[in-house]
Amino acid sequence: MTFDLEYRDKNGKYILQKQITPMDFKNKYLTLDLNDYVSIANMPMYNKEYNKVYRLKYFENVYENSYIQFLNLPIEDLKTYAVEQLKDGIPVCVTLDIKSKSVYEKQGILDTRIYHYENTLNMQSFNKSEGLDFSEIHLSHCMTITGVNIIDNHTQRWKVEDSYGAGPDEKPNGYYTMNDNYFDKFVAYIIINKRYLTEEQRKLLEQEPIVYDIDLESEI
Repeated sequence: MTFDLEYRDKNGKYILQKQITPMDFKNKYLTLDLNDYVSIANMPMYNKEYNKVYRLKYFENVYENSYIQFLNLPIEDLKTYAVEQLKDGIPVCVTLDIKSKSVYEKQGILDTRIYHYENTLNMQSFNKSEGLDFSEIHLSHCMTITGVNIIDNHTQRWKVEDSYGAGPDEKPNGYYTMNDNYFDKFVAYIIINKRYLTEEQRKLLEQEPIVYDIDLESEI
């Protein structure tokens, strides 16, 4: 099987390669060893503990004998490792809730303060644990964190590229600006090189995964 590959490079130059095979594509463009990358998550649910590995039942990746599983960690660990990987020039694959009530789609803004539901409706919003437990947080497709703004050693906002691209009246150039508070509440998974983990966390990856059904999470 062959296919034609066409794209524009970072300088805008149009490039077309005809009749390239999947193995040709892999050998030329895939410079990362994917075995070095692992999924870590922040899933503070009633049935999931930190420092445990979980595997989603019945869900396998395209690669044979490869499952959707993750090491559950505090949210600050996810931020720390995402920053370290970005500083090394490697973007970060991320799964989050992109359909929450804190999205201003037209301008591509993700911020939990953008709408004042609590003041307007005199109601208390779910925290992250409650939102996951009661399916108020719905995980969407994978996207890519491509940048982060840091002030006084604290993360302020993140640049997120949507794999769906840009619509006619939404997400300028296909990117979201994600405030740090949105990362806290709505980011679930990231994929990072395991070299950023501590030695103890790398050992935790060796434990037998706890298999769970897709009970309260609506999407992965």
